This record gives sequence, structure tokens and C-alpha cells, in this order.
Amino acid sequence: MHLKKEIENIQSFAPNPKELILTIYLDTRPDSSQKSAWQIRLKNGLKKLMEYAEAEGNSDRISQLRKLQQEVLKEMEGQRHSVKNGWIVIASPSKQAWFNQQVQVPVPNAFYWEQEPHLDELTQTIQTYPAAGAVLLGKEKVTVLDTFLGLVQQEWNFEWNPDLEDWGEMKGLAHSNRVASGSNHIDNFEKRYEHNQQRWLNRLSSVLSRLSKRYQWKELIMSGEKNLTRETAKAIKTPVPRVLSKNYNGKPAQKLLQEVYTAIQS
Repeated sequence: MHLKKEIENIQSFAPNPKELILTIYLDTRPDSSQKSAWQIRLKNGLKKLMEYAEAEGNSDRISQLRKLQQEVLKEMEGQRHSVKNGWIVIASPSKQAWFNQQVQVPVPNAFYWEQEPHLDELTQTIQTYPAAGAVLLGKEKVTVLDTFLGLVQQEWNFEWNPDLEDWGEMKGLAHSNRVASGSNHIDNFEKRYEHNQQRWLNRLSSVLSRLSKRYQWKELIMSGEKNLTRETAKAIKTPVPRVLSKNYNGKPAQKLLQEVYTAIQS
């Protein structure tokens, strides 16, 4: 299931009055001083929740929390070799609520055992790292990433067809073959690009605007050649693009996104 849809389900979840909900926000960014720092924070946070539950003295809820913690720890242990920057868990003993997601953005450390899912931290994280389109611009090809919470949800590769004077989506081997063959016609392409630059910009603007509306991007982040990004940004009305004056050409999608966020935060 798409991450956005999973979050919408959690946000609309109707709790069962007979059970509490375990909510975990865990900062799992690498710590140079202690490799297992996040695991220690997790252990201590769950220990405190158990102490609070035992102090209240409700044996059923103590049993529910103990069993749920064991299940959550088992699942997290299975993913510990692919840890990202943040981890969010929202789970109920009956499994009616079950959200276990690593994200590529930092989250605070917080632990809750309450009647409803504790969503304040999730809401704030979404506001800080909303749905966004990341665009890597080139004159012949453009890579577009649909991103959310620092994760790549979808990727598209478009290539300019000088004969049709329009952008076409390229997939798999077709994309690789067009790139290779196009490299033999650089001089001819440059001349046609200069002559049809405004059409190039208008067509690309239309593609990005369509994707932005469909995937409800709150932000558009553009990188590539300086002049190219500047002119393209002028042609796009909404959302107003954020321009990074660096070319990330050739990097894998998730690595590209990580570098984009690093540049934004620096």
C-alpha cells in the first residue's frame, strides 16, 4: 500500500475502547559515538511504558502491552540492517491498527500507550517534509521523482522528441536505447533546442503541473544546469519551484533525493 494511503488510514482510525494504542517515534540516524544508540533508546522507551502500565495496575493492559512490544521488537529486529533516519510505529493489540514505517527524514524520540494513536509528531513531520516533486533537468531528458517523507514513491524518465517537439515518457530498455542513440546527434539537437526553447519549456511545464496536481505536491525541487533550471522555474506557476544550483545527474533515485534534502537543510 502507498505510504500516503497508509497514513490516511491511521489518521482516520477509530480506536477500540477496550484496548490502547502503542505509538513509537524513533530517531534512527547514525550516531558516530554509539552504533546501537537507537536500539538503546527503543529499549529504554518501551521499558518506561511498561513501568507506567504496571503502576496503573490493569493486568489486561499490562499483558496486551507486553505481547505487543514483543511483536513490534521482533518485526523491527528483522529490519535493523536497513535502518533509515526515522522509524514510526503505531499498533494495537488486535492489529486493527498496524503501521510500521521507516522514513528517510528525522523524527523525535517519543513513546505513547494511549487510547488513540498519538499523531502530533507525524503531523509535524509531514508538514516539514511534505509530498514533493524532485526534478533533475537536462536538455534531452528529465527525471521526476514523487517523494514523501524523504522516500521515493515513484520515478518517471522523460525524453524530448525533437521530431514531435514534445516530451515522452521512456521506460526500461527504451529509455537506455534512446539516450545512447541521442548522443550521436548532440550538435543537431542543440541547434533545434535553441530554436524551440520556449516550446520545450512550455511542454515541460505542462508535464510537471499535471504530475503536481495528481500527486498533490506541496513543493517542487529542481536541480540541473543553472540556466536551464532558472528558465524552467520561470515557466512553472504552481507550486513555486525551489531551485538547487547543482547537477545530480547519474545518481540513483534515492541517493539523489538524499543529496537534495541535504542541500536544502544545509
